[in-house]
Parts: sequence; C-alpha cells; structure tokens
Amino acid sequence: KVVIQLADTTAFANANLGEIEVLMKETVAKHNYMELLAYVDSRGIPKVATVDVTKADDVSHRDYFKAAMKGDFFLTEPYISTDTDDFCITAAAPVRDASGSITGILLADIKL
Repeated sequence: KVVIQLADTTAFANANLGEIEVLMKETVAKHNYMELLAYVDSRGIPKVATVDVTKADDVSHRDYFKAAMKGDFFLTEPYISTDTDDFCITAAAPVRDASGSITGILLADIKL
C-alpha cells in the first residue's frame, strides 16, 4: 500500500528527482521494514534510490519491472537479499505522469 501511495504522488508524476529522493528517504526512515526504494525509468534504469545503484543495475529483464510497466502492482516470491543476506520480497508499482502514461516504476525491497 505504501508503495502504491508513494508512486501516486505529484513528485513522481512530475518526475522531480530531488523531491522523489526526499520522499523515498523519509519513507524508508519511517518504515523500518523497507530495505530500499528505487525509482526506475521506462527503460529499466534506476534514477533515484535509497541505496547506491548505478546505470549498470538495469532491471528491465525482471518480472516486477515488466508487470509494473504494464500497469500492474507486482510482488515477488521471497528471496535472499544480496545486500543483507536476509529474506525479502520486492514490490513494484507503476509510476504515471499527469496524463496517466506510465513513465517508470517504483520498487521496494521489503524485509521479511
């Protein structure tokens, strides 16, 4: 629910990376079960994240990216995080601009 609500904010609709970064950091600080949040563009390239990522971290091949780009909310099966070695899931939601077009996704890794 948090991921969907965050993806629907005007910061994401306007692709304001500075505001997006602030919102994501505040959200992770408030919800200690979140390992990370990342805003990913329509090509699968992370633009802003709460952990260090690079353009090499292309997620366009991931099922969660493909589903969210089609307009669906997606949850992965549990897996072991490469960052923490703990179990987590990834939640992904589409990000839409003011006209309703999907411009990317918001993903969250959630600790179990």
